[in-house]
Amino acid sequence: MISPEIQVLIPCHSLEDFPTEQTDKPAASLLNVFAVAYHPVLLAWTGEIPRWRRADDPPLPRRGQLILIPTVSDDWLPHGWADEARRSGATVVSGLTDRQEMIDAALKVVIPEPVSEIADGSSPPAALSQETESAPHENGSSAPASDIPAVSPELVGDFLSLGTCWLLIELLTRKMRQFGNIDDSRFFQRANSAAKAAIADDVEAATTHLRACFEMLLEARERFYPVDCYLLDLCLAVPDVSHDKLLPESQQNVPWSLLISTDDLGSICEKTPELQPALAEAWQAGRISIVGGEDRETSLPLLPLQSVLYHFEHGRKQWRQMLGKQPVVWGRRRFGLTALLPQLLAKFGYKAALHVVLDDGIYPDAEYTKLRWRGVDGTLID
Repeated sequence: MISPEIQVLIPCHSLEDFPTEQTDKPAASLLNVFAVAYHPVLLAWTGEIPRWRRADDPPLPRRGQLILIPTVSDDWLPHGWADEARRSGATVVSGLTDRQEMIDAALKVVIPEPVSEIADGSSPPAALSQETESAPHENGSSAPASDIPAVSPELVGDFLSLGTCWLLIELLTRKMRQFGNIDDSRFFQRANSAAKAAIADDVEAATTHLRACFEMLLEARERFYPVDCYLLDLCLAVPDVSHDKLLPESQQNVPWSLLISTDDLGSICEKTPELQPALAEAWQAGRISIVGGEDRETSLPLLPLQSVLYHFEHGRKQWRQMLGKQPVVWGRRRFGLTALLPQLLAKFGYKAALHVVLDDGIYPDAEYTKLRWRGVDGTLID
């Protein structure tokens, strides 16, 4: 009897030295493998918790394994290990960064038989190379995609979020020099029950079990980090980058923030005239928040005070003309800090400031998620 399992190979020796400084695609690949490992079909298929291993010490490959390898782990693997694992009957998903592509590749390992039988291990999954288009059966036939159990996309998204949140809680635990306090057996029992309920199209039961999983993660975090946590969804928009997604994004119900200057917004709206009223309506409805300030991002610390005041005043007028009101959170992509800023921001009605260098410039190594910024006259701003 072959017991199926999911293994994630990470490019570090433990979660203590988990790599957090990555560019976009490697970071996406690393985060997505943990999310995909919690897909309800895969959880129900294995009946086991997804596990992680060091990429430089991979498991002995065998039939029934689904091995997820982020692109940042490729250089850690022993030479030729992935090909050898495929020849041994394991399913290896590697070289991918897009989440949906990972899901499509991983789900091909689930053969079209009742999930209860698969979870019991009575029918071993067939070997699958990432490049193949369908999963072969024991008898050589192909598994059509339609035989994979259908789960609503919204529910699948909740499972993927659970995998990401589990990883973040584990990383935070180690960064805070704490011992892990998640009740693993109870957590994964709930997760597996949620997956089976999702496969059975019992949305209410799946949601109940998932809620219990998230509550266990919250309880574990609050034991050593009892503070409110927020997710900042920040979109950067510039005229020379494709902005065709801004219009549909402005109509979604999930709140997000747009970091942009008035000059850049004007240039974008010239190419997409319908975007301006859509953003104004979304801002009034509270679906988006605009983060901005001056009309354009100049070398703020090098300008005389009158020029700085001009750019702030001109930007405020443009915000009101284009979108009907001005932002209450100041922000910019390029470096532009000066000791006068807290006083100036308070003068122009800003309640908070966001400064993360996302473009040109350098900044101190010390990182803070939030602080009280004191200006030369004693003015404080978050």
